[in-house]
This record gives sequence, structure tokens and C-alpha cells, in this order.
Amino acid sequence: MANPSRVGRVRHALAGFYGTSLIRNASFLMVSNVILSGFGFLFWIVAARLYPKVDIGVASVVLTSTAFATTVGLLGLDSGILRFLSQSKHPERQLQSTVALASAATLTVGLAYLFLAPHFSGHLAFLRHQPLDGLFILAYLLVLIANTLAQNTFIAERRSVFLIVSSSIFSVGKVVALFALTTFGALGIVGAGAGALALSVLVSFVLLRRTFHLTLLPRWHRGALGHVRAYASTLFLTGIENSAVTAVVPLIVLSHLGAAKAADYYIALSIAQVLGTIPATTFQSLLAEGSHSLESLHLNVHRSAKHVFILLLPAVAITLVAARFVLLLFGGSYAHDAQTLLELLALAAPFSALNYLADAVTHVRQWNRTFFVMNSFNSGLILLLAFLFVGHGLVGLGFAWLLGQVLTVAVYAVLLRRDIARFIRPRAAH
Repeated sequence: MANPSRVGRVRHALAGFYGTSLIRNASFLMVSNVILSGFGFLFWIVAARLYPKVDIGVASVVLTSTAFATTVGLLGLDSGILRFLSQSKHPERQLQSTVALASAATLTVGLAYLFLAPHFSGHLAFLRHQPLDGLFILAYLLVLIANTLAQNTFIAERRSVFLIVSSSIFSVGKVVALFALTTFGALGIVGAGAGALALSVLVSFVLLRRTFHLTLLPRWHRGALGHVRAYASTLFLTGIENSAVTAVVPLIVLSHLGAAKAADYYIALSIAQVLGTIPATTFQSLLAEGSHSLESLHLNVHRSAKHVFILLLPAVAITLVAARFVLLLFGGSYAHDAQTLLELLALAAPFSALNYLADAVTHVRQWNRTFFVMNSFNSGLILLLAFLFVGHGLVGLGFAWLLGQVLTVAVYAVLLRRDIARFIRPRAAH
């Protein structure tokens, strides 16, 4: 029988650990992302059963491309929300100016995408020849911008619990909408998510207004972003690099291996990204916490790493064991063609988590040049390896991702070698 005093000490330690704002908000973020990932998983299972595999492949390329366009359009200002909103004397002006500038930039990028996309693949020609489809994509980009800025505002204000509400609305809505949009093919898949996201943004708009007296209305205020621009400029380039991997690799698959293989790739990646939500949400919480207390960085990194790997390592093991059975939910062809890719992506997850934590350290310290160089190295290496290994099919792309993450960890270990001991055994800040 367990010693009552020992049980009490364990409970007290856990309460203290998860009672900190860093871990509490990271936990809310993780719950939100578990909801997104779980229903995203269900979304693609339903889509795989309702839509042809070619439509899945085309929709996956459109979704990753619009995500990339949004990253470009944000100009790095979304990170400015995380880093500076809580310190701003006029948070309303910063948020509204960010919405105005990011929306204008995103519309410009969206128009360029509609013009250029058909040149990359004939499967995307409809984006140029169907004006209504093009207008729909532009509207979807604006909704993506609004959603990202609303989420970052909740995180910056350390009220990540609100993300659970918006994520639930989006997640349930997009699965339901799938059944009504089958006649629209690939755009039906995109439209299901776009409609549900619009509803979620509306709810976020109301929560921001009532809780923080902030709005997502685009309005330019001269000088409101002066303190953010230098910080955001480096992150803007870094965001493009990171999103380029997500956007370009599916195009490589579509061009070299075909739409069906693009579907296999995207489904495996979507499942593996569930693992990625664990370090990604902790990264965001660590950034928000760093804007309040830089002195506690080593302790916060230690707590974050413990939080991440306690959850991540068992999840990786489960994914490796269950990869084939999970893919069978989407159909036999997915299990046959994407199993090894999924296993390689799962093996890469712990290394990716270490890179997230290292990114957060450079981000919080505002080592913008180091942050930019390391993300350039990681993104460029993965894209280079993807081009070199695509001839080996999806397995080659899996090895490209794994090798890219491992080599990036090795470089970060050299750069942060003086901090490693304090990350492992930190001293509490006074």
C-alpha cells in the first residue's frame, strides 16, 4: 500500500508544476490542439470515404498552399502579438493595425497564388479559370488571418482556455459540413473547413470584445507597430521558410509522384502532426511566458521539456505500433502506401520537439539572427533532401524529414552548449 505522506507530496508537486501559468496555458493549448487533431483525424477519415483519392490529393495541396500564403501575409506580425501585446500601452491599436496590414498583404499574396498555382500543376487550373473559386480562396485566406490573430491574442493574454471553445466549434463544424459538399470535389473539402472556421472566428470575435475589449476590425493606427516591425521582420522570413516546407513538399509529391501519392503523403503527415502539437503548443506558451519573465527562462525550458517528453514519448511508441491500423481507417491503399512514411515521421518527432524548445530559447532572448539562420538551415536542409530523395518515393521523403531534424538538433546542441546544464538542472529565479 502506498505511503499516504508520499502520495501527498506527489500530489503537491504535480499541483505546483501544473499550477504555473506556463504549464497551465500550455495544457489548455494542448487540449485545444488535441480537439483539433482528433477531429482533424476524423475529418480526413470521413473525407477519404466520401471523396475520391485524387480530390484528397488536390485539396491537401490547396490547404498547404493557403497556409503558406497566410504565413507570408502575416508578415511575422502574429509573433509580435505574442511577444508585445501584453506589454503594449495601446493593445487595441496594435491588434487593429496588425489585422489591417496582414489582411492587405494576404490579399496581395492570394492574388499572386491564384495566378501562379496553375503553372505548378494542371490539377490547380480551376483556380484561375473559375472566378468564384478564386474569390472563395481569397475569403478563406482572410478568415485564416483573423483566426491566427485571435488565437495569438488569447495566448498573449494567457487565456488559452478560450481556444478550447473556438477549436471545438471549428472541429465539429467541418466534419458535419463534409457531408453536404461532396458535389464540389476538392473545393468541397476546403470549403467544409473554411465555413466552420468562419463560425469559430465569429465566436472568438465576441470573446475578445467582451473579455479584453479588443476587436479584430482592420484599422490602421500610425506608429502602432513601430516597436514590432524590427522584431517581426526576422520572424517573417523565418515563418516563410518553415511554411515553405509544408507547402513545397506536397507540390513535389504532386509533380513527381501524382495526386494519389499526394493524398498518401498528406494523410500520413496529418497523423504525425498530432505528435507535433505537443511541442508546438508548449513553444507558444513558453514565448508568452518569456514576454513576462525572462529571468525564469532556464526553469521554464526545463518545465517545458519535462511536460513535452512525458506526453510525447508514449505517443510516439503508440504511433509506431499502431501505424498500419490507424491508416486502415482511411482505406487499404493508405495503409499499404503510407505506413513506412508515418513511422519515419513519428521517429522524427522527439528531435523536432528539441528544435521547438531551442527555437523558443532564441525567440525569447530575441536572438533574431540565430533564430533566422537555424530555421533557414532546417527548412533548406529538408527541402534539399526532399528533392534528392523523392526518387525513392514516400519513404525517401520520410528519411529527408528525419535526417533534417536530427542534424538541426546537433547544430543547436553546439550553439546552446553553455545553457544545456542549466536547462537540465535550473535554479529558480528570485
